[in-house]
Order: sequence, then C-alpha cells, then structure tokens
Amino acid sequence: MIRFAAVLFSLLIYSTGIAKTFEIQTIEPSHWWIGMKDPSLQLMIHGKGAGNCKVGLPNAGANWKLIQTRKTANPDYLFVDMEISASASPGVYLIDFQYGNEKKEIRYELKARNRMASGASGYGKQDVLYLIMPDRFANGDLTNDFPAGSLEKPDRSKPFGRHGGDLAGIENHLDYLQNLGVTTLWLNPILQNNQPEQSYHGYSITDYYKVDPEMP
Repeated sequence: MIRFAAVLFSLLIYSTGIAKTFEIQTIEPSHWWIGMKDPSLQLMIHGKGAGNCKVGLPNAGANWKLIQTRKTANPDYLFVDMEISASASPGVYLIDFQYGNEKKEIRYELKARNRMASGASGYGKQDVLYLIMPDRFANGDLTNDFPAGSLEKPDRSKPFGRHGGDLAGIENHLDYLQNLGVTTLWLNPILQNNQPEQSYHGYSITDYYKVDPEMP
C-alpha cells in the first residue's frame, strides 16, 4: 500500500510538471501594416493563462519594439503595446510567450500598406450616399450561405431570417449603383453575427474582430 501511494504521488508530480500552464488561442488584430501614420499597435492576446506570460521579440531588429504589457482581472487576457518603426520592412516576425519553463513562439505578419486609397477624399455635399443591408441586397456567393459553425441557415421564406446577401453580391452590382449616381456606400455591420435567429441586420455582433463568414 505504501509503495502504491509512493508511485501515485510520483505520477501526480510528473503530470503536474508537464501540464500546460498557458495557451495562446487568438491574437487580435491577426496582422498589421507598416507605414501607418500612428506607429503604435496594441495586440490583444487570449488563451488560458495568457495573462501570466512574459513577452519577447526575438527577431524584431529595428522593425518594432515592445513598449509594455498590460494584465487584466481576467488571467486569460493580455494586452501588448508595440511601436512599429518608420523604417520597418514587411515580413513575418516572432513573438515569444513564456511562463515558468514553458515557452511558445507565435508568427506575426507586418504587411506592406496598400497606397491606392491615399488620395481618396472624404464624404461631402457633392456625394450621393446609399445605405445597404448586405444580407438583403444580393447573394453573390452561394457557397458561403451556411458555413461551419453558423447557427442560422438562410431562408428567404422567413421575413426575419437570413436571406444570404453578401459582399460579393454588392460587388456584382457596382455598375447598377454607379448608374443610379451613387458615389458612397454605407453598409450595415458586416462583423460576425452568429446568433440562432434574426441576425440578418448585422447589429447582434458576436465577435468584433472577425468579418461574418457569410459575408465574404
């Protein structure tokens, strides 16, 4: 009996030693761009015990630097403040998370900024604004009507259900909108609205960091 207890105690110590102390499940935003007017970037890290981690940038070079980390009352969240150098190059950089003897390395991409919209003007009195509720406008891609994990299947027979409209449907009708004289589009929210019913309008957002999978 004593020998059995000793073996059990040893197994408990061993299992405790190899147990995961933290997980990194999501990093938001999932990527960022160089050349932004504001060089600051705050990452929200989520995962079991993520708030306990120390953060390092092993291959940062002169591209970006760590300013500070911020813990919250919830140990599963950690906010990381960065500053991106004006001379930063686009590429994939490493972020180290460490707690005790456990260490994880995450790859994070800094992308080149698209300059196409640099000369875009703001909305003015000369513009014609057109409000679109994407789900009710046009269904341009039938393959995204009911993605995995979605709680509400499109059904055009239900007045308060989803009908399947998406961004592809809007893109397919840009010529129609242009012929109307429309110069500016205002869309209802297109962020994730994974509700079991009446989510067509876009205002029952369940994740502010993700585009609704039924929209692209």
